[in-house]
Amino acid sequence: MSDAEDKTLCALQEEGYIETDTEDFIKLIRPARHFCMNCGRSAVGANNLCNPEELE
Repeated sequence: MSDAEDKTLCALQEEGYIETDTEDFIKLIRPARHFCMNCGRSAVGANNLCNPEELE
């Protein structure tokens, strides 16, 4: 999963990561602390989003 921690969720989606590594993908998004102002995805780490904004 370490490689995935450095990529955006959009990039992981394009690579099919959600289908091939669902459990690891869930670790990236639960519990979400940030959301992307571009696509609306949410993630634990801001580094996984293209345009992150912190959830309050």
